[in-house]
Amino acid sequence: MKKMKKIQEKSALEIIDEATHLLRGNALTLLPIYYIGSLPFIMGFLFFWGDMSRSAFAAEHCAAAALGLALLFAWMKIWQSLFMDRVRSLLSLMPHRPGTLKSLSRIAFVQSVIQPTGWVLLPLAMVFTIPFAWIFAFYQHLSLMDNTHPESLGEAVGRAVRQCRSWPKQNHVLFLILSAFGTVVFFNILIGLFALPYLLKTLFGFETIFTLTWRSFLNTTYLAVSMGLCYLCVDPLVKTVYTLRSFYDESIQTGEDLNVALRRLAAVRKTIPVVLSILLMVTFLCGHAAAEQTVDQPVAESVAAADLNVAIRTVLERPEFSWRLPRERNDHASRELFNPLAAFFKWVKPILKTAASPVIDILKPLAKKLVDWFRESARSAPPGKIKSSNINWIGWIKILLFLLLCVFGAMLGVYAKRVWAARKKRVQDNLEEDEPVVPDLNDENVDAKELNVDQWLSLANDLVAKGELRQGLRAVYLATLAYLAEIGVIQIARHKSNRDYATELRRRLHENKDAQDLFSANVTLFDRTWYGLYGVSRNDVELFTDNHKRIVNLVYGQ
Repeated sequence: MKKMKKIQEKSALEIIDEATHLLRGNALTLLPIYYIGSLPFIMGFLFFWGDMSRSAFAAEHCAAAALGLALLFAWMKIWQSLFMDRVRSLLSLMPHRPGTLKSLSRIAFVQSVIQPTGWVLLPLAMVFTIPFAWIFAFYQHLSLMDNTHPESLGEAVGRAVRQCRSWPKQNHVLFLILSAFGTVVFFNILIGLFALPYLLKTLFGFETIFTLTWRSFLNTTYLAVSMGLCYLCVDPLVKTVYTLRSFYDESIQTGEDLNVALRRLAAVRKTIPVVLSILLMVTFLCGHAAAEQTVDQPVAESVAAADLNVAIRTVLERPEFSWRLPRERNDHASRELFNPLAAFFKWVKPILKTAASPVIDILKPLAKKLVDWFRESARSAPPGKIKSSNINWIGWIKILLFLLLCVFGAMLGVYAKRVWAARKKRVQDNLEEDEPVVPDLNDENVDAKELNVDQWLSLANDLVAKGELRQGLRAVYLATLAYLAEIGVIQIARHKSNRDYATELRRRLHENKDAQDLFSANVTLFDRTWYGLYGVSRNDVELFTDNHKRIVNLVYGQ
C-alpha cells in the first residue's frame, strides 16, 4: 500500500514545474480571467486602507466602504473559481463550456459563504503554525468548482476537506516553496517601489515627496501596496498548483490522467504520417539533387603545378580582384559617406518624418489637453503638506482608479456580452429542438443526471442500432445510475467511482443480495469494456440491459 501511494503521489517540484509551464503557455487565456476578479478587490482594498488610515471622515463612511469591500471580495473569489475551472479544462484537454446563470449563482453562494471564514481561521492557524498548511490547502481546493455542474455547499466542503488531507508531505513542501517564492517576490517589489522615485529623478528630474525624504516610505500604505502587488503576481501560480493537486487526487478514482495521456497519444499518432511524408519527400529531393550534381559535375583534368601557379597569378591580376591591393587612407568625409549605418539613417530620416507628420499634428493637441487636464486635477496640494511639492497624491490616485475602473468596466461589458450571446444561442437551440440535447458519451465528464432513465434507454437503443455498442453500453449504465439516484438509493457525484456506487448500493440495500450481485456484474462488465481493451458484442449489451431491468424490478418500491 505504501508503494502504491508513493507511485501515485507526484513530488512538489514536479507539480510546480507543470503549473509554471501550463500558466506560461496559456497566459493570454488564463490571466485575464484571474485579473478581472482580483484587480478590483486589490484596488478597492488599497483605497479602503489609505482612506481609513488618513481621512478625517473615515468613521462616517466606514460601514459602507467595508460592505463594498466585502462585495469585491466575493467577486474576486467567484472569478478565481472560474480561473481554476478553466485551468482544469486545459489539463483535461477538453473544450471549455460556459456555465449557466444557475451554476454561476451556486458558485457565488458557496464561495461567498465559506471563503470569508478564511479571514478568521487562517490567522488563528498561523498562530498555532502546525494546521496552517492544511487550512490553506482547504480554501484553495474549495475555490475549484465545476463551471457547468457545481457542487452543493456540503459536497464542496467535503471534497475540499478530503483533498486537503491527501498527500500531507506534498502539501507541506508545496506550501514551503510557494511561501519562500512569495517572500522573495515581496521584497523585490518592496525594493523596486523604493528605488522607483529615485530612478525617475535621476533619469527625468522629477522631484517627489519620496525623493525629498526617505521617511515618506515609513507608512502602512507602502507595505499594503507591496503586498497587493505580490498577491497579484504569486496567487495565479498558487491557484494553478492546487488545481493540479486536485486533478491528480481525483484521477486516482476517475482515471482522468490516463484519459489525458491517451488523448495526447492519439494526437501524436495523427501527426506521425504527416511527419513521415515530409521526411520521405525531403529525402527524395535531396537524393535527386545529389544525383543531378553528380551527373552534371565535369571530370577534373590533371594540371601541372607550374601551369597552375601561372593561372592563379593571372587571375589575381585582373581589375575585379583589386581588393588585394593596399587600402588607401580616406579622410573623415569619405568615411562618413561610406558608413552603412549613417547612410541608412540619412535615407530613412526624411521618410519617417514625412509619414509621421500627419499623426503628430493630430496627436499633439490631444496630448496637450490631456496633460493640462492631469495638471489641473493633481495641482493645489492641501495645506499642512510639504510645500516643496504642489502635487496632490490623492488626486492622482483618484485619476488612476477612475482609469482602471473604466478599463475594468469595458472588460466586464465584453465578457457579459459574450456570456449573454452564448446563453441566448443555447436557449434558441433548445427552443428549436423539442428533444433534449444529446450528451457526448465519449466525454468522461458526462453526468447521469443530465437525462432521465427513459431518455438514456432511448439513446442506448439508437446507438446500438447504429452499431456503436460501446457508447450504448455506457448509456444503459448511466440509465441505471439515474434510476438509483431518482429513488434515493445512491447520490450522483463527480468524485465517486463505480466501486463507490456499488458500495453505496450495498450499504443502502444490504438485504437485497440479488440487486447487489446484478449491479456488481454490470460494473465489472462496464469497467472491462469502457476502460479496458475488451470489445463489446450485442450479447454483452443485451445481458447488460437485462440486468438493468432486473435491478429496476428488484429495487422498485424500496
